[in-house]
Amino acid sequence: MLVILDPVAATQITVHNSLEKHPSTRDYVYPLVGEKNLVTLEGKEWKMWRGIFNPGFASNHLMSLVGGMVLDTVRFTEILSDHAAKGDVFKLEDAAMRLTVDIIGNVVLDMPLQAQTSENDLVKAFRDQLHWMPLPNDINFFRVYNPMKWIVHRANTRIMNQYLDQLLEQRFADRQQEKRFNSKRSKPIIDLALDTYLKETGQSDGSALPRKFKQSAIDQFKTFLFAGHDTTSSTACYIIHLLSMHPAVMEKVRKEHNELYGCDTQKAAEAITNDPHSLNRLPYTMAVLKEVLRLFPPISTVRRGDPNIPIHFNGRRFPTDGFMVWPAASGIQRRPELWPDAEKFIPERFLAKEGDPLCPPKGAWRPFEYGPRNCIGQELAYIELKIFMVLTLRDFDIRPAYEEQDKLDGKDRKVPGGSVEADDPTVLHGLAREVFEETGLRLTRFMRLVGEDTRGTASQEDKTVSKPGDPKRLKLGFEIEVSEIGVLETDTNERDVERYLRSVPVDLDPHEHQDHAWVTEEEVKAFYENGVGRPIVSKDRAGEMLEAFRLRRL
Repeated sequence: MLVILDPVAATQITVHNSLEKHPSTRDYVYPLVGEKNLVTLEGKEWKMWRGIFNPGFASNHLMSLVGGMVLDTVRFTEILSDHAAKGDVFKLEDAAMRLTVDIIGNVVLDMPLQAQTSENDLVKAFRDQLHWMPLPNDINFFRVYNPMKWIVHRANTRIMNQYLDQLLEQRFADRQQEKRFNSKRSKPIIDLALDTYLKETGQSDGSALPRKFKQSAIDQFKTFLFAGHDTTSSTACYIIHLLSMHPAVMEKVRKEHNELYGCDTQKAAEAITNDPHSLNRLPYTMAVLKEVLRLFPPISTVRRGDPNIPIHFNGRRFPTDGFMVWPAASGIQRRPELWPDAEKFIPERFLAKEGDPLCPPKGAWRPFEYGPRNCIGQELAYIELKIFMVLTLRDFDIRPAYEEQDKLDGKDRKVPGGSVEADDPTVLHGLAREVFEETGLRLTRFMRLVGEDTRGTASQEDKTVSKPGDPKRLKLGFEIEVSEIGVLETDTNERDVERYLRSVPVDLDPHEHQDHAWVTEEEVKAFYENGVGRPIVSKDRAGEMLEAFRLRRL
């Protein structure tokens, strides 16, 4: 595999010379979306079908369909209100997925699928199909070659195809009825696609839906469901997740919504319906959305190398022939050389002017990829998510409830924790040891202190705790990354732990932890006694640090 982490190099194989999709993409998505999907089609066939569906996904046309999206999202907020009234724990991703299905049903087919309010055969078969999809690099022989998988795939495919076949026939009948009465309603995406298809093929709008168009439309609808699941629903969850961790950003978003639409979300829904283009007057909301997509890009692409298309980078020529070429958006969008404070959530970077260090480099933000094979539904995703944000963020406070959900599922998830011991060289080594001893996982990266604000300083949630007669102790919570590589059983002996600690994979390079100052005891003492050096902490805290150094030597 050839992994690309430079935006200029990535542009060479996605824009200037668009490499074909790698065959592994086809093998992965075929069972879910079928053969005639826009993700894996190539050449003239891809160009034809992309051209047929492009008009329906144009921004101006999508704006004419906003009223239906608002109604679906209002129903979503009612479901959230029901959960809030009950005080129960629920899976936001599942609720967001059902919202996505309803919106896609309306904008593509002008059909109310009612996935949010009832069990739906299409949704049920689709989710089951996802469950049986192969996992990347899966080495579980039974899971990869389980004969039941192919039986389930065929059954689910039949259910989805039959369901969509009936919807398409119903939509075609409604279309013919509307034409007879000269209806002025906004056309769903499928109508524009059929108009373009008939024009391109020179066919007339007869009494039956063209068979070739129907089969492609079925596969494309499943593709839109798949893409919507990976973009809109997952991104909606990440929006809630990141804003719940950054209350100052949440307040700015809410203020922008109040200033444009007023404080009543019901009136906001009416205002958006009456003036869909008002969604374009939410610059900070869009900046938040872009920053979420930077940190958690929903899609990626892998291409097949070509003997005639090398990559030129830093004066060198890299052949692509024989390689799976991956322009890794997740890596490009977190490179510290391209993005100051790359791991931090800073929406303001997408409001920065050219010349500002925060201003995103050209081509470095690519959550929907660039070039002719970019995501056809990105404008729809923007509109959906902005409506979602306006109608939910001011009325609900949503928090993670993993432990509560685990209890409901009969699982016992224990958050690793413990105390730093005298033999631990640093606090981070103690953290790594505790994680290893309790879970068998290797800590690979320290991300941040829990409770940090957007500037990276510790909040009052990270405070000293003590009992009468005890020395002061500092209680800290950390967000970390872990790896299952080399995972051992949690019931390890001392020799295993000692061997692990000798090669503990915690990066103690200060440049990797720029939010925190690394100081020696001498530096703290100089500041405490003489006021010289960097005023990195208060004098009282410096005294506590000196006491901690003293106790460590005991």
